[in-house]
Amino acid sequence: MSKKVLFVNSSLTAGGSERVMAILANEFANLNYNVSMVLVRNSNKENYSVNKNVEVIRLKYKFKNSFMKIVERIFKLRKLMKKNKYDVIISFTHKINTLVLFSAMGLKISIIVSERCDPKQFSKLNRQIDNFFYRKAKYIVLQTELVRRDYPNFLQTKMVVIPNPVIENHSQSFQGKIKNKIVSAGRLVEQKNFSMLIEAFSKIVNKHDYQLYIYGEGVLRKQLEEKIKDLHLEDKVFLPGYVSNVDDLIKDAKIYVCSSNYEGISNSMLEAMVMGIPTISTDCPVGGSAMMIKDHENGILIPVNDCESLVKAMLEIIEDNDLAHKLSSNSKKIIERLDSKKIVKEWEKLI
Repeated sequence: MSKKVLFVNSSLTAGGSERVMAILANEFANLNYNVSMVLVRNSNKENYSVNKNVEVIRLKYKFKNSFMKIVERIFKLRKLMKKNKYDVIISFTHKINTLVLFSAMGLKISIIVSERCDPKQFSKLNRQIDNFFYRKAKYIVLQTELVRRDYPNFLQTKMVVIPNPVIENHSQSFQGKIKNKIVSAGRLVEQKNFSMLIEAFSKIVNKHDYQLYIYGEGVLRKQLEEKIKDLHLEDKVFLPGYVSNVDDLIKDAKIYVCSSNYEGISNSMLEAMVMGIPTISTDCPVGGSAMMIKDHENGILIPVNDCESLVKAMLEIIEDNDLAHKLSSNSKKIIERLDSKKIVKEWEKLI
């Protein structure tokens, strides 16, 4: 009998952890595992598709009060766990991880939690809560080795580093005409620092006729729109929102930029690299970008929140075709490390 695996996350919207979960669930289903997926947020909006053999369970709630909804969520998760007797549960992001571990208390179920971000960005109380519950996990999957040092020793022995997977078809590089276009993707939130990207772009647009597209949605949309207007870039900078076909829309870009203040490993950055788009990324503290990018060999690393370094890096790629070609050719090679079928084997070892 095939093993029963349950994935748990908030939704299937456009977050990086949701994308990784969808890829893993599909690969496990292809390997004939009995795969289920629980989405704890009551939302029918989905940006990622899943294999028809994956059972998708969307939790619905009677209560609107946030505290009562959490209580109801715990009871529903626990009921599912007891009824279906899963061999292993895999959860993503620290809030969902603690929810799952709390819901499973006293049950004999192996739980693997995946921490997706820099724990230093969490409050001291949140980190203490995470550390308390993470003791109950069988394994804790991290994206980079540097994250491990931010956890107490008693948790480090449970920790395994597994990078994000990339689907092989992303490795089909664009064969048409490259446009004068710079692109980025992510939630419109402080973490992604798109304000710096827009500021840097404003310093090159007078020298070179380029456009900037930032795909994603979030709470800073109005603020970013005001910045675009203040810089008189309404005909140069565009915020199209969430799109399901972002790969098709960025494949002809000259540059991809990851401008984040902090990040585990950016999925959008990895997919841009595999597609052969010359990529610039901030060297975030936990080292995800530095794991993937060898500076000026397969991408360019810049300091976090350094607008002038971003301007310089964009101009280098725009003005040096040989460099752009080298970055494009070399960046495609990371598929050899990150192909989803290889990454799923590393997860399978844990199971």
